[in-house]
Amino acid sequence: MKRKGSQRLLRIRNKPLKRTRPLGFRTIIRLLLIFIPVFLVFWGIHHLFEVVTTSESLVIKNVVVLGDYPNRDEIKREVEGYCLKKFKSTQPNIFKFNIEDLRRHLGSLPKVEEVKIRKQFPETIFIEIKTRIPIAFILYQGSILGCDKERIFKLEAPSKYNLPFITGVTEIEKERIRQATKIAFEMKEMDLLSLVSEINIKDPKNFSVYTLNNTKIYLGVINYDLRERLAKLKEILDYTERASLPIKYINLGFERIVIKPRGGFRDSPEEI
Repeated sequence: MKRKGSQRLLRIRNKPLKRTRPLGFRTIIRLLLIFIPVFLVFWGIHHLFEVVTTSESLVIKNVVVLGDYPNRDEIKREVEGYCLKKFKSTQPNIFKFNIEDLRRHLGSLPKVEEVKIRKQFPETIFIEIKTRIPIAFILYQGSILGCDKERIFKLEAPSKYNLPFITGVTEIEKERIRQATKIAFEMKEMDLLSLVSEINIKDPKNFSVYTLNNTKIYLGVINYDLRERLAKLKEILDYTERASLPIKYINLGFERIVIKPRGGFRDSPEEI
């Protein structure tokens, strides 16, 4: 039995291995018929990309600025500067031109609120600009600046806006100015802003507001209940206007509101 087993094992070991057949001529032809078209497609796409991205007839020659931005030449100069820095040319290829990158660049300008850009082949881009509208003026170092919830910016023509001034600004402190613009926005929503001439932020613990009738309003610390305090202020101003009561000041900084009439009425303040 051992001899037979060893003979069987010997036969298995001595059994010749199957040899793989070399690739036939037809197989090689089939592979070439698959490979060559694929290669030609990729080569054609690559060549086409090189042609369109280097063509002198597909460069940006026209920049059309739309929207309400007051100085359109300024936007065109910004685009030229961007192209020179990015492409070393004022007329880059329109296919290489990145709309989102330019949109972010123009959106960083202080007076720009929103930017929309689109291409029109072969040589034009359209830029639509929405300008920031100020909620108040800031009087700073002899200059009149505009501000909204996000930014402080220069104004081309401040006289065309009828807005209150934010005063008490010794330096551009963004947090205090942000709180002042918050007051202005809340007042605008409650139809109070048109009655205001000044928002003073000199004392960070007690902002004050002056009305066109020269009534001083102490707001106290600006916190979560600002809207509630302004609602009470609106009721008081509506009442005093109907009753023709001149008011010297109103203090909203305490739990109980203090009202001080002008001379001829009560000399001492009244709590309500």
